[in-house]
Amino acid sequence: AQVVVKPVKPKRQVINESGKPAEKSLTVDAKVNISLCVTEGNIKVHGWDRNEIRAYISDGGSKVGFKILQKSKQNENPVWVMVVGFDPSETSRIEPEECLSGDEIELDVPRGATVNIKSRESKTTIDSVGKVRVDNIGGDIFLNNISNGIEAATRQGGVTVSRSSGAMVLSTNEGNIVAFDVSPSEIGDFFKAKTSNGTITLQEIEHRQIEAN
Repeated sequence: AQVVVKPVKPKRQVINESGKPAEKSLTVDAKVNISLCVTEGNIKVHGWDRNEIRAYISDGGSKVGFKILQKSKQNENPVWVMVVGFDPSETSRIEPEECLSGDEIELDVPRGATVNIKSRESKTTIDSVGKVRVDNIGGDIFLNNISNGIEAATRQGGVTVSRSSGAMVLSTNEGNIVAFDVSPSEIGDFFKAKTSNGTITLQEIEHRQIEAN
């Protein structure tokens, strides 16, 4: 049998060359699920009282745009959105890199949003949203006022969680874990923390099921 291997086209980073920060907004559902990946940069996500995503990347970084993956059947507002490092309406002739990059990457999102971030190298700060999943190769993670659950992992860096609730799984290979003033949002919610090389500090943990390694 003859096997034909097609070459994979390299993806191209779409750089913002306008001389101004890249910024876009999108009206969404109050409980929208938001996904993004980041090659490098400081990420800040903040929940606000608008059913809208505002994405901002400082000058010299990638462009920014939105891929709508699913809409609400009730009002047609997006319920699943991917934030990407290009404008989908402008780059149909190339294979663009979807991951964002820039010195400062900021998102304002609805307070009920679920935020999913994958990052190669970044400091990640998320405040006042519904649910969080973060997976960093390198960089510290800071999470505050998350209302309905956290999954946070970094290979090299620390994880700090405060004033949050829900089931939580926190892990790092090289770094410390700090959690304080956290509680379950439902009966049976668990708390797990694991570091291979670091310390775990817990204060005011109200979960009945706690596992720390």
